[in-house]
Amino acid sequence: FLVAGPGTVKREGTKTTVDAEALRDLAIYVSDFMDVDTFEVEGVKIENYYLKTTGEETYRTLSKQFITDAFTLLTEMVGPYVRDSFVMVEGTSNMEYSGIADVSGTDMITEDLSAYSSAYKYTIHEITHQWFYYAVGNNENRESWIDEGITTFLTNEIMCNDTESYHLLKEYYSEGASPDEYISEREMIEEIYESDLAPLDHYDLVTQEDNKNLITFMGMDDEFALDTPGKTEYAYAPHFLYKVKQLLGEEVFSSFLKDVYTSYQLKIADTKGVLELLTKHNDSEEIRRLIEFYFPNDIVKD
Repeated sequence: FLVAGPGTVKREGTKTTVDAEALRDLAIYVSDFMDVDTFEVEGVKIENYYLKTTGEETYRTLSKQFITDAFTLLTEMVGPYVRDSFVMVEGTSNMEYSGIADVSGTDMITEDLSAYSSAYKYTIHEITHQWFYYAVGNNENRESWIDEGITTFLTNEIMCNDTESYHLLKEYYSEGASPDEYISEREMIEEIYESDLAPLDHYDLVTQEDNKNLITFMGMDDEFALDTPGKTEYAYAPHFLYKVKQLLGEEVFSSFLKDVYTSYQLKIADTKGVLELLTKHNDSEEIRRLIEFYFPNDIVKD
């Protein structure tokens, strides 16, 4: 059998040892029907474990490109990965851990076309967690907007990029395949970002109580946060970040994200600290109003 784990995996007889440093948690995968491809992206050694079964060649081709695009763009958008190696495992779920993650390849065994684009999204998402959750830690229960929110935002940004993965997926979709799930998802993301969930000119129309019921996603109020599972990190937080990007512009927003990444690398970030970094880059009235709209507890003030 093979053992996949972060760091160095050594096997001597019946004993297998995983040697790794600076982990927030430890996950290993053990299987007697998987194999591994090894390659390098942005100076990082990638170990890509795949299941030896139907559809493995397709998975290997697609996943290598998915991983390559994710690491390339995240390095450009946020900064270099903090480790010199990363492990991806084809499993039955989609989950992030320190230095290792898994992406479900179950549907790809049947060569279901819709599963290819789904695997792309989750590959990006779980890899992005290596930047926000692993490198930049936070209280995932109370402030999930930091790890899941930023990760979801960046996943959306990468999915809307004209990547090699995008073109490769188009090749794999036959002319008769409909709908093209990935293209539909790109359009859905763009439509959400252009919606009026939090229009910049409508703050005064929303009372504090309405605001709290609508956008309590930041996790600063447990009672309300429990009423909106999933909306916090996967909907409202990415929308908040998109509005921030609109106000800051591409260059300043990129500097802000990189500042968060370097300031909290292998540390614990919190809402107050992240928002203080934001106002350091832009302390305009518009940014303050945006923060007050999304953060009803006025967290940036002492």
